[in-house]
Amino acid sequence: MAMIMVRPQKNTIAAIFVLLFSILAPQLITSTSILAQPLSDFTFIAYGDSRGAGDDAVSPIHSDIVTAYLQQNPDFVIHTGDMVNRGGIWNQWLEFNDSIQPIWDAGILFFGVVGNHEKYTDQWNITDEDFTQYRQFFNFADFTNNPGETELHYSFDYGGIHFIILNTDDYFDYDTDIFNCSQTQMDWLLTDLANTRPTDFIIASYHRPAWSIRQNRVDRWDQAETIRQEFHQLFVQHGVDLVFCGHDHYYYRCIRDGIYYVVTGGGGAPPYPPDPTAPQWQVGDVAYQAYHFCKIDVESTQVSVTAIQPDNTTIDFFVINTMSQTIPIQFQLLIVVTLCCVIVCIVLVIYFKKRKRF
Repeated sequence: MAMIMVRPQKNTIAAIFVLLFSILAPQLITSTSILAQPLSDFTFIAYGDSRGAGDDAVSPIHSDIVTAYLQQNPDFVIHTGDMVNRGGIWNQWLEFNDSIQPIWDAGILFFGVVGNHEKYTDQWNITDEDFTQYRQFFNFADFTNNPGETELHYSFDYGGIHFIILNTDDYFDYDTDIFNCSQTQMDWLLTDLANTRPTDFIIASYHRPAWSIRQNRVDRWDQAETIRQEFHQLFVQHGVDLVFCGHDHYYYRCIRDGIYYVVTGGGGAPPYPPDPTAPQWQVGDVAYQAYHFCKIDVESTQVSVTAIQPDNTTIDFFVINTMSQTIPIQFQLLIVVTLCCVIVCIVLVIYFKKRKRF
């Protein structure tokens, strides 16, 4: 009689184990998430392409844009490149300095990203590949303490978010529209990303976008593809959450493989028309031909992005939840295996206790 009672118990426990595994394993593999560290509340501005046209160093409307975003009380500003028309001319930096003087007066941090115009000189066929004037104008010494960092690619942490600044004009070939990230920058980037955790919220900024929908510019589409080939899968692998770019003078927001990409090139340069029929456009993308800046509000559980015109009109708004960060597949599998081992141990303990009882 005792033996008859033990077998059903054993089968029942085994059935429960199989049921739990069949239910939990797929869920863990596809949707496992853990809580990230709460973020500090702060606000920053991201925008780019404030350069002027023709001989103008800075666009006349740039001062209006600075005035508008200072009303948002930002803690710091990230400029996604093309600050001036010809960065190899020192006087153009003096004009740019005048246009952002209110930022300095308010004691607000200003982080720069180099664009292609930062290396143009007084002769269009001669470029300053070392960005000499740009490096002289800015002093990022406090943010370039790690091995491999330079004023052109560096990272910093603020309020619980990891920020990465990259240079998309090193090893850019204008004849072929191909970008090849320098080995120096790539080695540094790999090391920097390797030091992040799966739960970190990561924001990257660089000038040339990974997706372009500029109208009638196949060259821009090709350039974007080469940027994408260098960085996108690496960002996916390491859980980059949000990317700000410039170069195309419009607002464009898209989501690719869970990463939000924002082109914010409305800082004053002549606006470009976006093209929803371009090959890189997908359903759900958002685009506007407008002068604008992006206000990013960081809170303990979310990061919200608002695209705002100089007259304070909102053209786009979206929110990223920061409290549920997907764990990379290798960690998901580890959790599944660990949970299965725990279940097996529990089943064995229950089985032997019941067998001893009978």
